[in-house]
Amino acid sequence: MDMKTAFTPLRAKLAIAVLLSATIFTHAVQAEEAPASGFWLAVEPSTVSYALTGPAVSRHQRRTSANRPYNENNIGLGLEQRADLLAAPQWERAVGASVLKDSYNAAAVFATVALTREVGTAFGMELRAGVVAGLAYKYWSWNGPRHLTPYLGPTVTLRHLASKLGLNLVYIYRTNFRSDKGSGLLILQTSYEF
Repeated sequence: MDMKTAFTPLRAKLAIAVLLSATIFTHAVQAEEAPASGFWLAVEPSTVSYALTGPAVSRHQRRTSANRPYNENNIGLGLEQRADLLAAPQWERAVGASVLKDSYNAAAVFATVALTREVGTAFGMELRAGVVAGLAYKYWSWNGPRHLTPYLGPTVTLRHLASKLGLNLVYIYRTNFRSDKGSGLLILQTSYEF
């Protein structure tokens, strides 16, 4: 069994499990009392807020695919729901969906779940760190076709509390499905909470 077939299903199952867990547990507890022991991703309803996620810029570790440079100006929009966890209020769960231009300059759909913890605040800025998992319906090559692609990586978020503007930085390590070569992808995306 080669590494590609062994690694891809594991990564897909992990991303799907995180997405489904966050979605199920978000809606499981609507009351203000403490969650049952199994509902550690349940959120505090009074802390729910929404944010628009805007365009992103990316930086590919491997700069080209089939002798063409990847697209690194990822225009598009998305919507994100944020809320503090009932069991641990210093942690925030964010569930989002967006449509952005992908690395192959084609429209792609992204669904994400992020868990971040407040690291600190200073000068009217809040710093959070955590992990993001998701699924993308995107191209795997310049000529298509589109496929479901799971992803998982660390994230750092910086928010200006007064203006409610934010920057989300995500690092994703991925394997090229055609060449089996690994490479990293750094993504910086803007957000505006309303």
